[in-house]
Amino acid sequence: MIFSDKKHTIFLILYGIIVFLAVWGIVVSADNASKLPIEIWAAIGAVGASGAMLEILTHLRTRDTLNQMKEQIRRMSQSAEVGLVMVDQQYTVEGMPGILNQYLILLRDKINQLKQERKELNLLISAVDAEKQNTEAIIRNISDAVVVINTFGELSLVNSQAEELFGFKLSENRHRQATEIFANPAIRKFLDITTWKTREPVRLECPIKVPGRETPGIFVVTISPVYINVNELWALTMTLHDVTQERELAQLKNDFVNEVSHELRTPLSSIKAYIELLLDGDMQTPQGRLEFYRIIQTEADRLDRFIANMLNLSRIESGSIAVEFSEIDINDELAQAVDLIRYITEEKSITLTFHPSPDKLL
Repeated sequence: MIFSDKKHTIFLILYGIIVFLAVWGIVVSADNASKLPIEIWAAIGAVGASGAMLEILTHLRTRDTLNQMKEQIRRMSQSAEVGLVMVDQQYTVEGMPGILNQYLILLRDKINQLKQERKELNLLISAVDAEKQNTEAIIRNISDAVVVINTFGELSLVNSQAEELFGFKLSENRHRQATEIFANPAIRKFLDITTWKTREPVRLECPIKVPGRETPGIFVVTISPVYINVNELWALTMTLHDVTQERELAQLKNDFVNEVSHELRTPLSSIKAYIELLLDGDMQTPQGRLEFYRIIQTEADRLDRFIANMLNLSRIESGSIAVEFSEIDINDELAQAVDLIRYITEEKSITLTFHPSPDKLL
């Protein structure tokens, strides 16, 4: 067994005392003063000397073995590789290498398990990073302005359309509160993530000043919560869709419908009025009736031309037919319009006078 340095010293002292007594006994026996023969004292001295030598050799061997174990463990710690301790069992504490090796085997298995888990975690992190990059790429390429606000109420992701619309850079405002950046009160009141209560998106329509435009644009703003667990709010996403052109097109459509209705109603009203006059017998002379028929035919032709023009409008836009421009005399057109309503104004005692321009108007 291995003794501590203190016990080792005590045993060496005891063996030294035995050797000393043996030498003393031999000296005394030589003078015939000892009752024990000199051979016995010599044997005692040999035992003491042998014990001291054995103790010294055992201590040296054990110390070398422990140093070997220490050096092997040190190398394992430096290389991050765990192996078994290889020593001479003869000069170690009984069972110590086996116990140590059992612990090292468990430690090696645990390290291998941690390495495997780290490898799997790295793969998962790589997959998450790739997914994050794909998501950011999709958001950056969306034509609408997109803003992502994290759970702390700070800007997390903004695409270039949003940066251009609001006139700021994400790199300069990444840790700023969203409520400090967006000045529009209609939007700002929904961007405080700490007060968000609903799981449904919020949609509103509001004017927003657009760089390069004289008048504010009309935007449909959609603010949606993003939950990662049942009740854990992770982020808010805000998309801003510019509907200014759509609203303008809708207004143009309404104006177009009103204009078409007016253009259809005018000739139809004239046709209806002159037919009613004919049916009521207000025009007795054949010449007058022929004039009414001519007016009705003129208005019918006008209505036919208008409908034909409407049908040709889509063809002109598609380029299937070419537009031909020709010169007309506006005096002739005005004269026809005056003749169209002259009889009606005369019935109501209204004097209608037309003075054509001496110059030809084109």
